[in-house]
Amino acid sequence: MTCIFLTKRQKVMPPEIGGSLTPNVILVDGCELGRDPGQIGWITNCENTPTNGPCWYWVDEHGTDIPDRGFEHSLSKRTTR
Repeated sequence: MTCIFLTKRQKVMPPEIGGSLTPNVILVDGCELGRDPGQIGWITNCENTPTNGPCWYWVDEHGTDIPDRGFEHSLSKRTTR
């Protein structure tokens, strides 16, 4: 399963020197929870995260003793819509 908070965001690339003056907009992977692991391969980890969590990055940073309330809260808001 893939983490339901893995999303695509628009990123504006600045114009190239001597090139087009119009900036390019590209899609990049992102986290709806605002978590930015900044690690190589983080997208694969998100793709391997169960839908009901917890976030692999949270576990990596805090261990399993502290519940991932941000994931749980966002998941409950998403499922009650």
